[in-house]
Amino acid sequence: MLFNSLDFWLFFPLVLAVYSALPQRHVRARQIALLAASYAFYAFWDLRFCGLIALSTLVDFVVSRQLERTSRRKAWVAVSVVTNLGILGTFKYLGFFVEEVGAVLASLGIETSPIALNIVLPVGISFYTFQTLGYTLDVYRKRILPERHFIPFALFVSFFPQLMAGPIERARDLLPQLHVLRRPTPQEAASGFRLFLLGMVKKVAVSSVLWDHAQVLYLNPELRGTAEAWWLGLLMLTHIYMDFSGYSDMAVGLGRMLGVKLSPNFKRVFAARNFPDLWRRWHMTLGRWFRDYLWIPLRKRGWNKAAATLLTFALIGVWHGANWTFLWWGVLMGLVWWVDDQTNWQQRLTAPFPFGGALASALTIGLFVFISQLFPVDRLADAWALMRAMAGFPAADALPWSGVSRAVAAAMLLAAGIEWGVPYSEARIQASARWARNWGWVRAVVFIPWGCALCVEGLWQAREFVYFQF
Repeated sequence: MLFNSLDFWLFFPLVLAVYSALPQRHVRARQIALLAASYAFYAFWDLRFCGLIALSTLVDFVVSRQLERTSRRKAWVAVSVVTNLGILGTFKYLGFFVEEVGAVLASLGIETSPIALNIVLPVGISFYTFQTLGYTLDVYRKRILPERHFIPFALFVSFFPQLMAGPIERARDLLPQLHVLRRPTPQEAASGFRLFLLGMVKKVAVSSVLWDHAQVLYLNPELRGTAEAWWLGLLMLTHIYMDFSGYSDMAVGLGRMLGVKLSPNFKRVFAARNFPDLWRRWHMTLGRWFRDYLWIPLRKRGWNKAAATLLTFALIGVWHGANWTFLWWGVLMGLVWWVDDQTNWQQRLTAPFPFGGALASALTIGLFVFISQLFPVDRLADAWALMRAMAGFPAADALPWSGVSRAVAAAMLLAAGIEWGVPYSEARIQASARWARNWGWVRAVVFIPWGCALCVEGLWQAREFVYFQF
């Protein structure tokens, strides 16, 4: 069930009505209602995969309780790690591993019977697996106490606004809210609805339009010239950014309408001055997860900064999918992150010039676009062809650039307005009561009806979000 589908727009008002009708003092009934809604939401995709969520929930609930009672704490936390990563590895990486082993054996002249593993990847498994595993690791490190009630913990794992693609929440932030499930204030509910609409506009009016154009160009990446390769890279990055940040906005907005505060996942990515700054803005909850549960422990074990960074980013790349392109994307991201952290070359290079900060951001995003050509393709050869073209060495038979359509230009201008205009207006609203009053009328009369119209249009051609495949 997609947020941008008619099914969800019938589902959520029903959930909200039942949830709101339950008295505030009946917290357990409200927890059960949201838990039932979350499992119904996930069952809409495939009822069988509800068992995987239930298994991860049960294992980590039992393990966390045992960590409080026993001295064999390492053995119990290993149960959680093996179970969660085993489930994730089986569904996400086993097929790729079998294919690669078969290819290596064939290259050595060893005949093998081909094995085709048509394993369906459960939607959201990379997100809820990391969320529940992070909870167990926090209990093991004695950063939080184990949850003593099963229902709120099951809701923590499966809370439907952020079940499919995050944000990846920490137990210390989300579980206390699920214990009280307070009613949202009218202001919170209204801001949640506006944020949900903003996410829908990102998805329907920007991301889908850009993808319709870009996917055609990616059918023949080796035929792109230098200018078109750069434009294609910028289109794809903007598409992914608007798509994923749009989902995150919708998730946070839904949470607010239910009285639950979820973590922001993106923060003005195009304003990043270097790669460490970029990774504090892009998919923030995933970056913090790998920092806290992998990078910092590696550093404490004596790994030098370069090695810990490269391994962490390589695994971030592999987290996105079982493909060599994702691995190399992560390795290059880690390498550039480490170089930036050591030298801060963008700001040193641009400091003498006017608007040096904007130039530093342009250099950072340009390099991000270049490396991210590894992201949307399946073959390293296709990524290499695009990167060669971007470096000024296109193929001899590259096609001339056909230009920019009006629809794509309008979508890019809208993306720019969302990226810079929305944060500016929100800051002015918070700083000025007069601005808040005036802008409130504009939102009520112009932008909210316009956003609703775009959303209704998108309901009839609902498309999956990019990060559902991860």
